[in-house]
Amino acid sequence: MIARRPVFAALGLVTIAASFLFSTSGFATCDIRKTWSRYEHDRMSLESFFESCGRTIEETRGEARDALLKPYREWKEKKRREEEARIARERAETAAAGKREMERLRGRLEADKEKLRETEERNRKVDEDSTRARKKYELDKMRREEEKAVERFLHPEKYPEKPKTPPLGSTGERAPGGIRLGVRPTGSNADLSDLRNRVLNLPR
Repeated sequence: MIARRPVFAALGLVTIAASFLFSTSGFATCDIRKTWSRYEHDRMSLESFFESCGRTIEETRGEARDALLKPYREWKEKKRREEEARIARERAETAAAGKREMERLRGRLEADKEKLRETEERNRKVDEDSTRARKKYELDKMRREEEKAVERFLHPEKYPEKPKTPPLGSTGERAPGGIRLGVRPTGSNADLSDLRNRVLNLPR
């Protein structure tokens, strides 16, 4: 406690001196007035200097602001140009890719059309060949028949007539069950159901 008393005493003296100085009437006001008058003098000196150069403080401030903002504006303009160039490059790449895709699809379509034309031509040739062969066969057949008819007319002895087969039932043959073949059923045989029963009930 005893060691701290000189320190407290020094701090107290400094505080008292400062409060006395700043509380003295006219001291602070005088200092503020001096500062303000110095500012006014400097401002008037600057205005007179710029006016003598034909410029104003506002113009100079604007130029100073422009000079300060110039790097930022240049950077911003550079970024804008880079972005526009990137967008234009992407659009060009997209257009080129679309064009290549269209060319590829067009080539595939042309190839498919060519294959279809070849298939149609091949089928047409096959149809023509088959039609030509069929016509040739029919003509050859007609020619052979004509030649055969002429040969039969000129040489009938080479082609004797074959005996005709007698009509069914004319020789008196009978089917199982006693049904005469080739004879129209009459009387009780006219009933088809009876005829069917007689046929189905044949002895085995």
